[in-house]
Amino acid sequence: MLLALVIVLLTAWLTHLLGLSPALGAFLAGMLLGESNYRHQIEADIRPFRDILLGLFFVSIGMLIDLQLFASHGLQILGLTLALLLVKGCIVAALVRVRGSDAETAWRSGLALAQGGEFCFALMAQMQQTQLLPEELGHLLLAATFCSMLVTPLLLRAAPGIAARLHRKPNQEVQLEEIEAQSASMNGHVLICGYGRVGQSIGRFLRREDIPFIALDDDPVRVQEAAAGESCVHYGDSRRGELLTAIGLERARLLVIAVDKTDIALSVLKAARARHAQVQILVRTRDDSQRDELRAAGATAVVPELLESSLMLASHALVMLGLPQDQVQHRVDEVRKTRYRLLHAFYHGAQTSPVDSEGLPKAMMHAVNLGAEAFACGRTLSELGLEQLGVELQAVQRQGEELQVDTGTCLHAGDAVLVSGPLSAVEACQARLLAGR
Repeated sequence: MLLALVIVLLTAWLTHLLGLSPALGAFLAGMLLGESNYRHQIEADIRPFRDILLGLFFVSIGMLIDLQLFASHGLQILGLTLALLLVKGCIVAALVRVRGSDAETAWRSGLALAQGGEFCFALMAQMQQTQLLPEELGHLLLAATFCSMLVTPLLLRAAPGIAARLHRKPNQEVQLEEIEAQSASMNGHVLICGYGRVGQSIGRFLRREDIPFIALDDDPVRVQEAAAGESCVHYGDSRRGELLTAIGLERARLLVIAVDKTDIALSVLKAARARHAQVQILVRTRDDSQRDELRAAGATAVVPELLESSLMLASHALVMLGLPQDQVQHRVDEVRKTRYRLLHAFYHGAQTSPVDSEGLPKAMMHAVNLGAEAFACGRTLSELGLEQLGVELQAVQRQGEELQVDTGTCLHAGDAVLVSGPLSAVEACQARLLAGR
């Protein structure tokens, strides 16, 4: 972290000695560090500085903008904003298209990067100091850049829809016709949405059993590599219902959704169910935090990746310890039948985030030790109503032994109540057990 800061400050000082802006030096240092093999670690180390200084930067930019200009030169600012978005968006889209991407990706990139950047403020401030830019025009450009950044969240949200409309429809129709022609003779096949490591592993098993399949993926490099040796892999967004129809969803025996993001998997699931209500759908997820939502949307089966890997490791450990294979398999089947209840929660640590990669609260496990003055002492579990707080009772331990509990179990001083659930629910449960709140 110190080395990264020294490089940034040294480069800014050198550009200052050359008569250039120190901000230009810091920008060049950032580009230099961004090309190193340690860029991810550097980004993680300097994140607190970035968050603080970024807020300070935008506050200072806001102080540079004269709000009276919006009243006196509102139409000019609006025109400059639209011109900036249009010109920069078209240039970015053209560059992305020249680099070999498809038209839809080019338009989405152009819309996402059409706004003025933060470095634009530093450049205009430097130009005003050296009198290369008239003061009045500089204020108008600052206001226009600010407005373009203000509409960026709206552009990012609307970019996929706008790009789909701007993308040439004949190209889409040709692609759909080609895929549909290749899959027209297939019947009773398997569809794989997402051909990453998991999707490829499923494909290898299907190929070994001589079961035909078609795979979709939105990574052009991966599709190009896979298509060199396999004719059943196509490029496309699995969320497009017409694309699912083109690869024969109505004739398929099984649809496997193997994408690594649950929100995308949910969109694919809804699009598939809207076109075929009877097809079996297998969904792969990181954990089971959205299992109920996926099942409600029409998933036949949901396989939580992390829980299954934990289950396999535990079963291997039991076999290596000498337990019979049949007994271990019975335990594994029991955990699966109870919807992985045994594996739902875990003890959190100092570096554990309370939310998962999807932004949903994780299920934490926490033991509440009841003292002699605890509110729960002498009360039954039904009186406490812990489930109403959103937690799940995992166990009650008394003198080191786990009790067989039911709603009529009475808690005593010295008991350890093991509960699981989101952090807020666990805190509320602890407050009720100890203080009755």
